[in-house]
Amino acid sequence: MTQAFHSCTAGTPVGFIFTLKDGHCIYHAGDTSIFSSMQLWGEMFDIHTAILPTGGVFTMDSPQAALACKLLGCKRVVPMHWGTFPALEQDTKEFERCLKHSAPETELISMSSGQEISL
Repeated sequence: MTQAFHSCTAGTPVGFIFTLKDGHCIYHAGDTSIFSSMQLWGEMFDIHTAILPTGGVFTMDSPQAALACKLLGCKRVVPMHWGTFPALEQDTKEFERCLKHSAPETELISMSSGQEISL
């Protein structure tokens, strides 16, 4: 369980880093903004897949999420918390652009609602 930075009236916001039996390491950031400990986790864990918010309201926006990918050194990223409300970014195009600049080695896995993938 990791820290997350997000306003919360009930409980404490958190994220999770877990490693599957096959060695695949996943970081699910939860609702959070970017913070410097992400770089430490990138050094401590070989993060294959990061699941990061990119919506830009109450969480990271696209430039911040792309920088988080660089800090984490993740191989792939699945953006979340976008397109669910009018105030949020409505697609992942800006994130893709920012990712190419900040963390070009990170593969973007853009999913639509209800879509399933195998990691």
